[in-house]
Amino acid sequence: MDLKLLAVFDEVYKTRSVSRSGENLDMAQSSISIALGRLRRHFGDPLFVRTSEGMQPTPHATTLVAPIRQALELLRGITRQQAGFEPAEAHRTFRICMTDISHLVLLPALINRLRDIAPSINVEITHISAQTPKMLEAGEADLAVGFMPQLEAGFY
Repeated sequence: MDLKLLAVFDEVYKTRSVSRSGENLDMAQSSISIALGRLRRHFGDPLFVRTSEGMQPTPHATTLVAPIRQALELLRGITRQQAGFEPAEAHRTFRICMTDISHLVLLPALINRLRDIAPSINVEITHISAQTPKMLEAGEADLAVGFMPQLEAGFY
């Protein structure tokens, strides 16, 4: 089920209007109608019936509104959560793959800066090698700095 469909369901339930739902969700009215069609097929029920007073929910839609709103609220809560990183409080080891020139140019400044802002952060350095891309993919290395002609697409 496309999660956007649940938002469409909730908005139509609240507004009792396809056009107002479209405006509120920043979607075209035709997109709302298509979404309603998909919802109807999924639930095997008309869900909303057009009347002179607007789109009235069917009994089945009335039973669905509470769990759908619960699901939407859970999803909104999840999407608002962001992993925070406080360097001064972090206790972690980062593995960085570097070239020889990176050791000379970047590493001393990085270590001095970390000592000031993140005293409990450790840095483990390894040389860039043919294994570096696999290490990055597997999470065995956090960062690679330097020229790596063997690096394939998918890395920045």
